[in-house]
Amino acid sequence: MSWKLLGLVMTVVMILSLGSFCIAQEKVKITWWYEQTTPENLQAMEKNIAKPYEEANPNIDIEICG
Repeated sequence: MSWKLLGLVMTVVMILSLGSFCIAQEKVKITWWYEQTTPENLQAMEKNIAKPYEEANPNIDIEICG
């Protein structure tokens, strides 16, 4: 086996092992405390900020408190 082929195989194995590590992340919960939250503000923050962010980052859960 040539050294180039061995190096290529080892590189592919390392990349695949790191890829599985990056994919398997635990769920993270963020509690966002906002002092001046009214029911209307809370709904708008959930709809326009929290939900789109959670959809783009499925391992993150945002809870807005006030």
